Amino acid sequence: MITVEDLEPIVNQLWTDVLQTSIQFDERALATDIKGNILTACVQIAGSWSGAVTVQCSEESARGYASKMFQVSSTELPQDDVHDTMGEIANMIGGNVKALIPGALFLSLPVVVNGPSYKIVIPRSEELNSFGFTTEDGDSVVVRLLQES
Repeated sequence: MITVEDLEPIVNQLWTDVLQTSIQFDERALATDIKGNILTACVQIAGSWSGAVTVQCSEESARGYASKMFQVSSTELPQDDVHDTMGEIANMIGGNVKALIPGALFLSLPVVVNGPSYKIVIPRSEELNSFGFTTEDGDSVVVRLLQES
């Protein structure tokens, strides 16, 4: 099973190198209600092991990450670029998680869901673990690992 010791360096490096901000593991982020619209990006892993990785944050946070990734003002970003950013974040985390699991595996294209209230259901799967993170700006980010049951 993937532990926080496995995932934390992956998330830290992504936020530091790509998004130019710091992030740290924070279990309290799991209990934080994300205000406003929520974005969840998901990639599925299939092969010798089947499951998924989801990444969730507020739309405002995702817009800030997209602004840093595309190096433009957040007010100039179309919604598609915000969704692309979240999909790419899930893709990078998912790809690194995939590398930790033995066997031949394939990563799906990312899917992004956006709205004020929803629940993502991946049929025949169960949550293995949830990891909360907080950025230096106080934004909450939740990464979940699911496994086919």
